[in-house]
Amino acid sequence: MNIFKNKTILIVIILFIVAFVAYALMGGSKSTASGVKKQAVSANAVNTAGGSAAQPVLDGPGKEFVTQLLAIQNINFALDLFEDPVFQGLQDWSREIQQQEVGRPNPFAPLGDESRVGSPITAEEAVANVEAPAPRPATKKR
Repeated sequence: MNIFKNKTILIVIILFIVAFVAYALMGGSKSTASGVKKQAVSANAVNTAGGSAAQPVLDGPGKEFVTQLLAIQNINFALDLFEDPVFQGLQDWSREIQQQEVGRPNPFAPLGDESRVGSPITAEEAVANVEAPAPRPATKKR
């Protein structure tokens, strides 16, 4: 029996080692220890306006993000909408929120102890209010 038990443990250990090696060989994690991935940046892109100024272009998976970011930076909002007489003629129909009753001043105070509203409890009072746990009945050990 002892021989079979040792063989089972040995087989499990070998399976874990094989699984780890397979994971490492298949790629595992390509990031560095900090989780940051390195990507190459090339400065040979030509400006779309026909100028000779080069803009850095990211090669790799971040290329789409950089392209979208550059496109968003060129967005201009027409703020003349706020000066339009139609917009100026709009009325504010919002209502003021009524003051509502709030909960207890100290939600952690015992229920029915509203006499202590606003007065802090001292350490001595806290210790005095703690009840000692009830003694356990003695049990026989087998």
